[in-house]
Amino acid sequence: MSLSLRLFRCVVALLFLCAGVAQAQVTVSNVTPSTVCAGGNVSFSYTNALGLFSQTSINLVGPSTNTTTQLLATITAGSTSGTVSVTIPRNKAGGSYTIQVLNQSNGGSATTQPFTVVALPAAPTTSNVTYCQNATPTSLTASGQNLKWYTAASGGAASTSITPSTATPGATTYYVSQTNSSGCESDRAPLTVTVNALPNAPTTTNVSYCQNATPTSLTATGQNLKWYTSSSGGRPPRRLHPRQVRPVRRPITSHRPTPTAAKVPVAR
Repeated sequence: MSLSLRLFRCVVALLFLCAGVAQAQVTVSNVTPSTVCAGGNVSFSYTNALGLFSQTSINLVGPSTNTTTQLLATITAGSTSGTVSVTIPRNKAGGSYTIQVLNQSNGGSATTQPFTVVALPAAPTTSNVTYCQNATPTSLTASGQNLKWYTAASGGAASTSITPSTATPGATTYYVSQTNSSGCESDRAPLTVTVNALPNAPTTTNVSYCQNATPTSLTATGQNLKWYTSSSGGRPPRRLHPRQVRPVRRPITSHRPTPTAAKVPVAR
């Protein structure tokens, strides 16, 4: 065997040996926390004594072994150790997952121990609400459990309930989420409260009648009119016309056995 051939074989063997050692040196610690809501962050530590990281990918594997999602995180090239924080996508189903670190420079990889992802609950079901201006509002409602109310689509402080204002006409959108027993919060669902402005008061003209004249129904300029007998409260009658005193016949019984009739004014 020639010297050049022996040298070539030694170089190839050395390269395989270095690659094997490099792969063996890549290690990762367990993920913390061990249980996380989808959309939450987890972290893990890595070590690589040879510092051969040049291009890496960090993948989320699960809940089945054939499902891999590349995460938006990297390891600094040439580093020998460190801690990486990654975000679990919000749409992930609940189940057992691992994180795989792949060193693309030499094919070395390492995988964490399994950890648990808890799926997010569905967003609550809401129905928009409409009020007349200055009407008495009630607290907003939605279908769900452990509701949290917000005044913005993201961020902001949560409230356990919100009662909208009806003082000003317009539309205001509120947002609500629900939280499951694991403390995982859903996406927020919108709920729009619309406050309609009050119409102007109708235009009226006072009327006068002579006693016993035949009145007509009162009129005013406006639409969908409602008439009342007081300035506040009460029920609107179907029709309203002024009082009139009309003579009608009513029997009056005297001490004599034969009744007579007299005209008695009765207000109607």
